[in-house]
Amino acid sequence: MTNMIETEKYKMIPLIVEVPPIETNCYVLIDKATNQALVVDPGSSAPFIKQTVDEQGAKIVKIVNTHAHWDHVSGNVELMALTGAELLINEKELVILKDSYNNCAMSFGFKGNGGEPSAFLNDGDVLELGELKLDVLLTPGHTPGSISLVCEDLLFCGDVLFQLSMGRTDLPYGNEASIMASLRRLASLPGNKVVCSGHGPLSDLDFERKYNPFIRMSGYRG
Repeated sequence: MTNMIETEKYKMIPLIVEVPPIETNCYVLIDKATNQALVVDPGSSAPFIKQTVDEQGAKIVKIVNTHAHWDHVSGNVELMALTGAELLINEKELVILKDSYNNCAMSFGFKGNGGEPSAFLNDGDVLELGELKLDVLLTPGHTPGSISLVCEDLLFCGDVLFQLSMGRTDLPYGNEASIMASLRRLASLPGNKVVCSGHGPLSDLDFERKYNPFIRMSGYRG
């Protein structure tokens, strides 16, 4: 896979899944020591996601939703059923998650039975995937319980930070002051990191610090 990022410790596979009428980024992180896999935001195409992981000789054990908008969670139920993986999300997203499941049921014939979170992720938690450790950051603004994950040189930030842009705050539960604080927090992370956003291309934190107008608007000065 030409778009796979691989180090001695992990494989990271960015996937684009179709959640009509939106394309959403889904990410697969594989711990090479144990072949355990984590899926970030399975917006749809659960069989394709599982097949991708199977081809790597890995097993999906965890699913994380960075937030609960329908285009990021539509694949939860089917992927959980196919793999037995646990679902992890911030508790503040539960109302949005329920609304999203209902929306999927009405729009796509989605079967909304199941899909309940196995546990909740909070700011400061450390999520373990085999020998990998992922730091959980609460980064609200797009939604109240939006989270970002930092693992090695990877930053999974959902719809908080995009290449040269940021997530919307005009949707229900959005808050501009909160997302500005979240952008400052992400920009203040040490070192350069691969920015893995919920939509659009991969970027890197150094580029966003220098050129993203919303990071400058947030008050980050570096």
